[in-house]
Amino acid sequence: IEALEGGKIDLSGVTTITGQAGGTGNDRGIQVVADGTDSEVDLSALTSFTNEAPEPDSKLTARNGGTILASNLTALDGVGIDIDETGNLATSQINSLTCGAVSIDGVAVDFTGLTDVSSNSFTLLNGGTANLSNVTTANDTSFSVNDGVTLNLDNVTNAVGASFFVNEGVTLSLPNLTSYTSSDERFED
Repeated sequence: IEALEGGKIDLSGVTTITGQAGGTGNDRGIQVVADGTDSEVDLSALTSFTNEAPEPDSKLTARNGGTILASNLTALDGVGIDIDETGNLATSQINSLTCGAVSIDGVAVDFTGLTDVSSNSFTLLNGGTANLSNVTTANDTSFSVNDGVTLNLDNVTNAVGASFFVNEGVTLSLPNLTSYTSSDERFED
């Protein structure tokens, strides 16, 4: 599903998207892309997006002025999110995000609806930030942050198996984490 260079796709009646399970190396992921000024995918009734593949490759991508209308979307499973500094996708209402890869490039994104981000990866690039202020659990999650931003995970108390990669003047704050269990602990400065 791709709206490019000002194209518009109206899927405003769709309430769920499900990527079917397949064998290993499944390339059947559902890509929802709005790329280019005034490009728009209207999924305004969408409440859940799930990819049931063993190695999920579904993604929501809003970049270069593109917009994905999905303000009712609350649950993502096996679905990535990719937003750049000019892309538009409402995220504050999302309250369930599992097994996804989130990439934020040069923009502040609000994930205040989340309390558990276990089994995800977050990559923050070019000053991109994520408001994860309500997150308390980040088990088996990877955080990769660069370009001098501060990522506050102030309420995280559980981070079993999590990995943290920071560079270029980044500050990562986890003041309430009281124990850490992982064989792959790595902090870079």
